[in-house]
Amino acid sequence: KVYTKGKHFATVSGDRVTRRCLNLGSYNYLGFADDWDVTCKDGVVGSLEDLPVSMSSSRMECGTSRLHKQVEEIVAKFIGK
Repeated sequence: KVYTKGKHFATVSGDRVTRRCLNLGSYNYLGFADDWDVTCKDGVVGSLEDLPVSMSSSRMECGTSRLHKQVEEIVAKFIGK
């Protein structure tokens, strides 16, 4: 059930509803909620220039990256191949 009535809810227009709340579930471990010009802009933009955005999919979907090759080399070296 979706709650849309009460003192913390307000109808914006039509069926759109807003809710006043305190978000206790977010975590700013990457610093994106800060002033990212100060905290992480250079690292984020540098990574995006070097690596594709979505490296969480398979190589068949996103292709082979420099990181895939590095991991293969490390694993091969570890197992003696």
